[in-house]
Amino acid sequence: MAKSKKKVTKNVSILGTKELAKKIEELSPKLQTTSARILHQGGRRIAEDIKFSMALSPPSGRVYGTHTASSPGNPPRIDTDSLANAVKTKPEQFKQGNAETLVGVFKESGQAEKAIWMEFGTQKIDERPFARPAYLKNRREILVAIKTALSRELKKV
Repeated sequence: MAKSKKKVTKNVSILGTKELAKKIEELSPKLQTTSARILHQGGRRIAEDIKFSMALSPPSGRVYGTHTASSPGNPPRIDTDSLANAVKTKPEQFKQGNAETLVGVFKESGQAEKAIWMEFGTQKIDERPFARPAYLKNRREILVAIKTALSRELKKV
């Protein structure tokens, strides 16, 4: 004789799921605001480092009148301050749930072409990167700051 198998079922209910869902829903805008704020602070730090690197770039390149340029591989040296003053940050609105802060030399400054030439070089000008090194220097610190702030907010739930 074959033994019959009995099916055993149990219902489990978890208390507080509605309350938790409500807290998570309320937390979402706070998390977005917090991460956007820290991201913008990080963008400002990158912009400051770009300007600082230009100010400290060694006068080791060609001489043009009274200005000595930087050598290839170093950030461009400040001559008229126009390129350094054109470095800005732009916090963007959330796009599909993602915060953005743009850092760079924007078209309206009139310096965008020069910035591209300096950062990446041309056939006649060797590159003098300034944006990429500043980003690489700061990216880990920015990510840690965002992670720490978000963890702090999540612990409040």
